[in-house]
Amino acid sequence: MYTFCKQKKSLGASEAEKNMVKGWWSLCYDKFDNTLAEWLIKLHKNRIRDREKFNLKAANNCLSDFWQSTIRQIVHIHGCGLFHGSLNVYDNYVVVGDQLKLFNVGGRLESLRVQDQHAMKIQDFQEFRDTLKILMRTKITWPESDGFFKCFDEKFDSYEKYVEKLKNHPFLLTPLERVKYIAGIYYDDKFGVDKKLNEGRNFSKFQNWPKYRHKFEPFLLKTLETRNGKPYGDSPSELLRFLRNTYIHYRQYSKKGEDILNVDTAFRTHWVGFFDMVHLIN
Repeated sequence: MYTFCKQKKSLGASEAEKNMVKGWWSLCYDKFDNTLAEWLIKLHKNRIRDREKFNLKAANNCLSDFWQSTIRQIVHIHGCGLFHGSLNVYDNYVVVGDQLKLFNVGGRLESLRVQDQHAMKIQDFQEFRDTLKILMRTKITWPESDGFFKCFDEKFDSYEKYVEKLKNHPFLLTPLERVKYIAGIYYDDKFGVDKKLNEGRNFSKFQNWPKYRHKFEPFLLKTLETRNGKPYGDSPSELLRFLRNTYIHYRQYSKKGEDILNVDTAFRTHWVGFFDMVHLIN
């Protein structure tokens, strides 16, 4: 949070009040236990009791909540008319109880040229991304994170669209949320997405997707070969239809009792990056 006050005369005000008259800003932070840099040093020296506290990966194979909440914190800072300016520095993340918060906010957006304000906001997100990449570099093999990290470099029509694509990225969803989201796109924007899927160069690698049926799990193969409804074509839009139908009917065709985690894993193993790419064009 921040406060700002301005008066025409000091009227015997204190030094702090005089500073506010001059237009100085006062930023208030929660008391914190350690910076992220200090916490990592203590972790390395085995001086941390809760070693799992700031794990990057949650049990459901998505980014832990406190890292996801950092995206919302950045959005909040921008909504207050501020920017951070140095989120690639560990000392600017602080540990407050069970939370990770941002520290050392850089300044006011209105102090920048109009054309620089959008760039500074995007820079905040990209520097946060760079911090995550460094933390993941040696400890975690996590191919699914690649599409999420690339999303930070995508160009969108507006800041709001950029934030929406980050906050709702498939990488941040649980397996159930992820599969439901992709299946929902088939319902919500089928005609708008079909053309982008079938004519976009990035989706060419998903052409002729049924030819790899010999690698499919039984429940996928039964969904593909069912005689109910029209047969599947070879186009990427037909792959989206197939994924939607598998989500609806996988229990019917499963003999091994596969759950939604098995379905999500199968989708992301056979069609690497498809979820992320559909998310960007939707």
